[in-house]
Amino acid sequence: MPQADLPRPPLPSGDALPQDCRGSSGSPHGGWVAVASGWQSSAALARDGTLWSWGDNRLGMLGLDDVTHRLEPFPVSEGSRWLAVAAGIAHVLAIDDDGYLWAWGDALDGQLGLGPCARDLPTRPMLVPNGDAQEHVEDLAAIMTLNGYPVYRVGSGVFDSDWKAVAAGVRHSLAIKNDGSLWAWGANGSMQLGLGDRTDRYLPTRVGPDRDWAAVSAGSHSLAIKTDGSLWTWGSGEDGRLGLGADLFADVPTQVGGDRDWSTVCARVASVGLKQDGTLWTWGGNAYGQLGLGDRVARSQPTQVGHDDDWIAAATGFTESILAVKSGGSLWAWGRNECGELGLTEKVARDRPVRVPHVADCASVAVGGFFSLAIDRDGALWAWGRNDLAQLGLGEFSDTSAPARVIARGRGLPKATAKTDVVATSGGTATFPFSLEDRQRPTVRVTLVVRTVKLELLGRWRLGDKPTNVDLTESLPCDLPTGDHLWYVYAIGADGAKQPRSRTARLSVRPKGLLPKLTRGRPKPVSDDTDSAGEGGPPEVTLGREDD
Repeated sequence: MPQADLPRPPLPSGDALPQDCRGSSGSPHGGWVAVASGWQSSAALARDGTLWSWGDNRLGMLGLDDVTHRLEPFPVSEGSRWLAVAAGIAHVLAIDDDGYLWAWGDALDGQLGLGPCARDLPTRPMLVPNGDAQEHVEDLAAIMTLNGYPVYRVGSGVFDSDWKAVAAGVRHSLAIKNDGSLWAWGANGSMQLGLGDRTDRYLPTRVGPDRDWAAVSAGSHSLAIKTDGSLWTWGSGEDGRLGLGADLFADVPTQVGGDRDWSTVCARVASVGLKQDGTLWTWGGNAYGQLGLGDRVARSQPTQVGHDDDWIAAATGFTESILAVKSGGSLWAWGRNECGELGLTEKVARDRPVRVPHVADCASVAVGGFFSLAIDRDGALWAWGRNDLAQLGLGEFSDTSAPARVIARGRGLPKATAKTDVVATSGGTATFPFSLEDRQRPTVRVTLVVRTVKLELLGRWRLGDKPTNVDLTESLPCDLPTGDHLWYVYAIGADGAKQPRSRTARLSVRPKGLLPKLTRGRPKPVSDDTDSAGEGGPPEVTLGREDD
């Protein structure tokens, strides 16, 4: 477990902190829909598919291409729109709207799934290859060399676009594909990968032959539900957290009891689950009363909490506390409370569920390391508890026992949008039409990127300062292979903040008898405020110019 009293990382300057772009719910574009909490950092999805992060960033877990932490939600600008996000102790996994899986943050134990060479800190989202990547050594090495910019040959078979669900544990990761198969990677000293051994894995590895996995959760151990409602577990059974009996362990998925009516599970330090009839169940360690059973006795099998049958959501975190939501929207908390993480007036541990004031109509919850997060039915985000590294996203460092509203204070990030598909001739000129909306007073810079089916970076240009709120075109040399490519633009504000990528358009290149020019060696370095691909890597197709 990370040490709680590490020094704070450097702060961004005052000018680098975003200003107001919030909607009525205090979030970008209509409300928050999902939130994930790490040890001292947080990430949340907005209704428009944008991903935001804040808090501790010493290991790059905010995905913002640096190691500077953020006091308030800041947009993760790499990749396309996002569908799901999960946070471990110091790493993050996310699935984009095309079904690709991305990872960033701590890579030491293989929890990012980027291969055995991934020991540096990826501070920006990086595409996670599949298990077959071991057969593409050159491509796999390119991930590390280019620090996350996918520069792979189309058809290499390195990436899959059928990821459905993802979970991030302490130092391991789990994911389910559309076909119901289960995959695991990362640390495995406690058999938490379910592969029958204690060997760490650095690439996604198939867990057994079954294709009926429906939901998965990861903490220091692993829990999963199959499509028939049965509950399965594996890893270390310390304190009975597997639900299989006192201190038992399982090195492969093992069914918990015989019930087939489980709907939701959450594995962190302890275990919590909901059944289809709305009852709430807990098991594992209970030193702080975190099981909510009125005592401090550990349980090695799922035990019902009270008699209520109207629970709809529950979460446990990296410390010994649990939050749960009832169908009427009331929020309840119990367990450890030394930093106010239960949202109650007194910082006293509770061994039974206690109603949390201030948050009405709650919809979902997340628990980190001594802090808690909740989203209400209006899409507003609330945070409370420990805040020494701004993990609450409130713009400062003070702890709070009372739930406080988290506001996304972006400057109303400038927005560039690709307008139409483009047709060009290889060896000729391609004209790219795009619009630019700037809610800041200074002019902004625009970057244009062309890729082949998202997997191969072909080129990018910094287009320099542009006027605001206008329709623009940019004509560039088109030394591209024939066929269909993708292009998009994004704006970079005066404070260096990048917009989340807007829509992608098609670039169709017709033949003219000219072959693309190939260059070897290191690509031209660009500054940190562009989509830098780093140094080294395989041959790159030269697309045109980069204007400074």
